[in-house]
Amino acid sequence: MPDQPRIVDFHTHVFPAAVAAKVIENLEGTGGTRARTDATPEGLRRSMARFGVDLSVVLPVATNVRQVEKLNDISIAANSGGLQPGLLYFGAMHPEYPDPEAELRRIQKAGLKGIKIHPAYQHVRIDDPRYVKIMEICAGLGLIVVTHAGWDIGVPGEWCSPDMTAKLLETIHCPKLVLAHLGGVKEWARSYEVLAGSGVWMDTAMSLGNTDPIDREKFPDTGLIETGLFEKFVTRHGAEHILFATDSPWNSQGAALEQLAEARLSAAEKEMILGGNACRLLGL
Repeated sequence: MPDQPRIVDFHTHVFPAAVAAKVIENLEGTGGTRARTDATPEGLRRSMARFGVDLSVVLPVATNVRQVEKLNDISIAANSGGLQPGLLYFGAMHPEYPDPEAELRRIQKAGLKGIKIHPAYQHVRIDDPRYVKIMEICAGLGLIVVTHAGWDIGVPGEWCSPDMTAKLLETIHCPKLVLAHLGGVKEWARSYEVLAGSGVWMDTAMSLGNTDPIDREKFPDTGLIETGLFEKFVTRHGAEHILFATDSPWNSQGAALEQLAEARLSAAEKEMILGGNACRLLGL
């Protein structure tokens, strides 16, 4: 990868080629949204080459406790072996994992930069004491914590709403916490009200860009955040705490980059969002 990547997609997902097609078929059926790549590492790198993305952060999600160590082993091997250039794998953690500190210390020692948690897929609210413990351990180890935030099309319920997160931020110290989706998929207006200006990191995954619904009658809205609201968000929150991200394969890297390019932000703000902030947070 380049020494100082100019464009970093801080939020992507890939699956091994042997299972990617089946996984995507299942997830498309659940979420009603068509994938923009084949969700393999090779497919993601083709997208990166097409749209000029230098580095993509891969975020594995453990939907059960048994997956945690397996996913972390895969991430450690991928990063240390240099088998997938241009991709930087994070670790995974589940709130029911019996000894999170031991596993988090293991992945930190192995060089992983952080972890992904997903309240909706893991069926645990973000303010649950088990998540708080994980975030506290990560803070002590200098690990980044990326959490899904807001509504999730495939898992109805309130798992990590902007109001819930705002209250949580009053009680925890986790300087490298990243709220995905600008603090809440499809809840950007509320996130702007209660989270913008809080100082927490946020990524733009499934916020900038557009979606490709399979059933246009059921999901007629292909757009994501309106550019005007995004501009206001940057002004209030500060460009220095916003990370460009897409949630590939569910969003087009090209469409997200195009919307960011069209936003009425300064060149310096766009440079920070595109990759400068990510390089600082990742220590690149």
